[in-house]
Parts: sequence; structure tokens; C-alpha cells
Amino acid sequence: MSERKNFGVQSLLSPRRVLIIGTYDEHGKANVMNAAWGGIVGRDEIMIDLSHHKTTYNIMANWAFTVSAGDVEHMLACDYVGRLSGEKEP
Repeated sequence: MSERKNFGVQSLLSPRRVLIIGTYDEHGKANVMNAAWGGIVGRDEIMIDLSHHKTTYNIMANWAFTVSAGDVEHMLACDYVGRLSGEKEP
């Protein structure tokens, strides 16, 4: 039987804002992705776990991207880019 472990007060699984990743492709066309799986690594670093997406390919091609935290005011826009695919939408 495994024992429970107390991690103390940390922001491990608390609700977080969604992260919005902005990139551009080889033609300069903008692409935005909703990334729900991001985390705090330190006081000045974040970690984002991305699999194969148009956004991922853009980052690898250009080595440039932005990260923004979604807020209530932009909830519909965050939801919109989270439901569509840059591979399928112009």
C-alpha cells in the first residue's frame, strides 16, 4: 500500500489560466494556439508541453514565439483558438 505524500503549499495542480502561444509561419502568417498544459518551473521560467501542431512546426522553423496568459475578458477568443486547428483553418 502506498503512503500519501504531503507536498506542502505549492502551485502543482491548482487551476491555471490557459496559455496562448503565438507564432508565424515561413510566409509570415500568424498562428495562435491555446495551450492548457503549461507550468511554472521557477520564478522566471515556464514550461509548455507541445506535441505536433502547426504552432510547434512554426516554432521549430523560426525559433520565435510569444506566450500570453488568457483572462476573463478574452475567454471567448481563447476558447476559439483552442477549438480550431491551424492545419485546417486558414
